[in-house]
Amino acid sequence: MQSPGFSDFRSLMDLWDEQLEKSERDKIRSMLEANGFVFFFKKANEFYAAGEDSRLTFARMKNPDEETDEDWGKDAAFKGVSLNAALNGEKKISMFYMKDLDSIKILDKEDAYKELTKLAEKKPKKTNLQTVLAFADDDYEDIAIPPNQRQIGDDV
Repeated sequence: MQSPGFSDFRSLMDLWDEQLEKSERDKIRSMLEANGFVFFFKKANEFYAAGEDSRLTFARMKNPDEETDEDWGKDAAFKGVSLNAALNGEKKISMFYMKDLDSIKILDKEDAYKELTKLAEKKPKKTNLQTVLAFADDDYEDIAIPPNQRQIGDDV
């Protein structure tokens, strides 16, 4: 993204924006790689990832073998970690059962990465800057803070 600016500072700001976008993509890539996820899927508008045990359970539920009891599918379940929630810094684990199989769409890791990158770009950027006033404790009581000045802990 190139801004129509004429100064070196504007060019520096453009470079900073590019690095922030790259950093967001790197976080998504490391989230998918570092957690041992091998199974990626989508249900409704939410993306999930799971480990090998969940992948094997899903495969057995979808295509039971001859050794599988008929009653096994009624109690079978596997878990998935919500990647949508992970983008927001939350941890949300959901359980999926036989009734959910028809609404699950399996994704490749790269497809999951692309979809999450699109979601991250749409997500509003939060700036959680705080203004801190540095005064000695005994001096602080004597100073009247103007009504338009933010206090320690106020979000900017």
